[in-house]
Amino acid sequence: ATLTKSLGDVQLAEVQSTDSLAVAEAARAEAAPVRPQPLKNTLLAAIVGALLAIGGAFLLEFLDDRVKTPEQAGKLAGAMALGAIGRLPAAAEGGQLVALRATNTPMAEAYRMLRVNLDFTAIDSPLRAVAISSAGPGEGKSTTIANLAVALAEAGRRVIVVDTDMRRPTLHKVFGLPNDRGVTAALLGPADADIHQQLAATDLPNLHLMPCGPVPPNP
Repeated sequence: ATLTKSLGDVQLAEVQSTDSLAVAEAARAEAAPVRPQPLKNTLLAAIVGALLAIGGAFLLEFLDDRVKTPEQAGKLAGAMALGAIGRLPAAAEGGQLVALRATNTPMAEAYRMLRVNLDFTAIDSPLRAVAISSAGPGEGKSTTIANLAVALAEAGRRVIVVDTDMRRPTLHKVFGLPNDRGVTAALLGPADADIHQQLAATDLPNLHLMPCGPVPPNP
């Protein structure tokens, strides 16, 4: 029994010591590395970046509540937009009175178009008075009033511009006239005083200005 066991141990040792592994196929090195893949990564990053940029642009547009077009302004105000006037450059040709002194510019044409649109809104009953205002200072009220008045006067209308801004009167400066008479003088003067004395002539014979007049201490 001992001899048989020893023979079995020898045979088992021979089997264990025998190399039973064989090379099925020799390993080959790849021509290009598996990772990283610069071209693929670059294209993927470009696509993701473009999608993020487009999504961000749509998000900003969705959150932007500013008024950018005349149509938007008309929709918000519940009224028809009569025109779009660009911002007048500080050194514009003709100064603020572009409708009078720079008649061939796009700005002057915009004021003439505003005049035409105003006429179309009042075909059945011609306009006798137009009030122009804004929510804050420095938004172009005086410039718009002055140039619209010039456009109306050049069309043959008799126009009187009345400056009722008693805090920052500027229309007399636009027309190059003094501010020594006008609305405040008419309000504080005698009731039977001639209102025509408060008017100042401009460069157009059918266009007159009633300036604000001397600004009171507490308007």
